[in-house]
Amino acid sequence: MILSRQPSWMLVMASALVISACSSDPPKGDGASTGQDAGASGADIPAEDGAAPADVSAPDTGGGASDTGTADAAPEDTGGDGPPLNAEKVPQFAGTTNIVCPGGPGCAGTGDGKLMVGFGKRVITPPIEKWEDANKNRKYDRGEKFEDLNGNGKFDPVWVAGFGMGKPAAGVHDDMWARVVVFKKNDITIALGIWDCVGFMHDQVIEIRRLAKEKGLDVDHIMIASTHTHQAADTLGIWGEGVGKNGTNPLHLESSRIKTVEAIEEALANMKTATMAAAKIPTPPEWNRDTRIPYFVDYDLYAVKVMDESGKVFGTFTLYGNHPEAAGSGNNLISSDFAHMFRLKMEEAFPGSTSVYFQGMVGGLMTPLNIKIPRKDGTMMTDNNLEMADRLGELLAEKTLEGLGNATGTIAIQPDAAIGFRRYSFLLPLENMGLRVFAQLGAITRNAYDENGRLVTNRNKISDAEYKIFIQTEVNAVDIGPLQFATIPGEIYPEIGSRDANGKEMYADPNEPNVDFPGSPREPIIRDQMRKNAAQQWIFGLANDELGYMIPKSQWDQVTPCAYGKRECQYGEINSAGPNYAPTVANAFQRMMAPDWKPPE
Repeated sequence: MILSRQPSWMLVMASALVISACSSDPPKGDGASTGQDAGASGADIPAEDGAAPADVSAPDTGGGASDTGTADAAPEDTGGDGPPLNAEKVPQFAGTTNIVCPGGPGCAGTGDGKLMVGFGKRVITPPIEKWEDANKNRKYDRGEKFEDLNGNGKFDPVWVAGFGMGKPAAGVHDDMWARVVVFKKNDITIALGIWDCVGFMHDQVIEIRRLAKEKGLDVDHIMIASTHTHQAADTLGIWGEGVGKNGTNPLHLESSRIKTVEAIEEALANMKTATMAAAKIPTPPEWNRDTRIPYFVDYDLYAVKVMDESGKVFGTFTLYGNHPEAAGSGNNLISSDFAHMFRLKMEEAFPGSTSVYFQGMVGGLMTPLNIKIPRKDGTMMTDNNLEMADRLGELLAEKTLEGLGNATGTIAIQPDAAIGFRRYSFLLPLENMGLRVFAQLGAITRNAYDENGRLVTNRNKISDAEYKIFIQTEVNAVDIGPLQFATIPGEIYPEIGSRDANGKEMYADPNEPNVDFPGSPREPIIRDQMRKNAAQQWIFGLANDELGYMIPKSQWDQVTPCAYGKRECQYGEINSAGPNYAPTVANAFQRMMAPDWKPPE
């Protein structure tokens, strides 16, 4: 997402949050502005299962615990107008119980000792009313012929999310999917899923967990991420006909949640005793561009093939950090972009298998826009369109299959491999002043809390800078034998995620004087907090939530004069939850990964 080619989705995202932040642009070097330390370490949020509202947009007023570090200094009115809860309490949804497993409730880690793996998938493409674009402007104009699927006499568009507002889908190039891989060993079951969409709010995951529990599925942890394709139906609500006009279809979201649970159920039903082979596969740098200083890309693609007891591959799952936007802004056909052809080629290589593609670290941002890749005949492809998206997916699949086929370069994962997970829910401050303008429009709702953990329901407080506003999100860690996965609720900048191949930190020059918060502590690097003996450390982006670009606070650059002598500050901040987004999430992950961490009760 580049500012010059599309509207600021995080500005509009406020309509999805129905909240806003409380800080203003700081003078350069003023670390006291914008709530620098407000909630930067995260507020603990234990939860009680079964407390979710039936409507994910409805306020929840259950109980939980919070430690924002501000209770003693809190003003009399901190914005919360929900039930007068104890300052150490915050409302909760189901499915966010903080836990370490094995060892937590219901996951002792005892049983027959066999690792079982299963895959499931469901199409989640909404019905598309095709229309005749008579003037070729890629927008529906009154009077143009359309296919009236529901017979209501009016055009019902499916808005394509990712580039500009008001772009109705003209058809389907390839379907949107909900895909899931499930791991089970002894009494521990973990489901990792993905939607083909630009992103979604945490509420969707909470509701999926509630539905799975309601259906009686025995799953200890469900993680759902998004591929971040820029060619699918709007699932955030911010790419509708115009500013503040909701672009989602509630029935489509409901159907997608239900089908995700069906995919989990399918995976559980099809589980097999499994062995796996994991590979870390370098990809050509020319396929993936970093568009912001400091330039740092994780070019590696991570892949696992899963085999039954006969040695037949019945599924693969992969992770790669690159925006699925190779089709460009001119496309208005529904597509999962390069993930489509990638999965198709992986499934063709292993007949009868299911391929699951996860998104990696894409903040910065990592993009295939304006790249050059070879066609099969050797000529170079330079235009961003569906042909390029399909070709990039094909090339990535070829690299992946080559890597997985190299027996000496793969890591074997046997049926006796251990599995486990950690889950930590916390409060995150929202500080982006642009958010509140669109938040006041109230296109979509999401629970907001004050600094004392009280629910904020008075919409008049949305645009009041006096109040500090927080939302609930989460981080996870998942262990599958020698592999460890970290999940991050947004588009993480790679310098927060990893060091370079030589072990060097890749944060920007600490002596750069024109960043907004010079001298800010650097966020703890995610991979530094992960299991040291893990053979591979995967970082899942856009996992369980989408809060925009997770920018190192020491690199936050929104106020002139701009860093690096640039006339205009680099793109990113306008599409981020705020300068304390990165430290809050990174510190929460560090806290969760501490060996002596005890989940808040």
